[in-house]
Amino acid sequence: MADLPESSAPWALLQRRPVLWVGLLLVVGILIAVLVIELTSRNSSAPTSASGKDSALLAANAVVLKDLNQFAVVNSSCTSQVHAVTCTEGAERTFGGQLHTYANFLVAGRPFGISRANVTSALNITQLNANLFEILGDAGATQSDYNRVLNHVNLQTSINQLENALNKVSDDLHH
Repeated sequence: MADLPESSAPWALLQRRPVLWVGLLLVVGILIAVLVIELTSRNSSAPTSASGKDSALLAANAVVLKDLNQFAVVNSSCTSQVHAVTCTEGAERTFGGQLHTYANFLVAGRPFGISRANVTSALNITQLNANLFEILGDAGATQSDYNRVLNHVNLQTSINQLENALNKVSDDLHH
């Protein structure tokens, strides 16, 4: 079998197209989240206290909303830094990790005493944003590297969707 030219290798296309990496990683993250939810829901047969779990969920939600606000403060301060891209990427990696922690909590804490659809939506949006922020956190050392990755996402829309999902869970818990 003849060797294929290097440019025809599948990874060569991915190297030239950062948007493919972003899309691929986001899809993989969503698939993992859905699989974990499905496996968890099948294996959770023990009765649990919804009120205790709901209190923990309310507290976790408050932490993530605080983390989101802290990210916004740190990220806005990065624009005045000498190494603005490094600062921004560090803030994004940190926030992505915090979002993964919350997503893991949602999976491990099920079932909650609120709408499963709202928890699942929050989990999916959180996981998507966690992956997005981690990808942005590793975009590259220069502003053009960072912009190349950033231009393939609508970061403000993603943040708004995350905040809306978190608020919906909090609202459900308060009713």
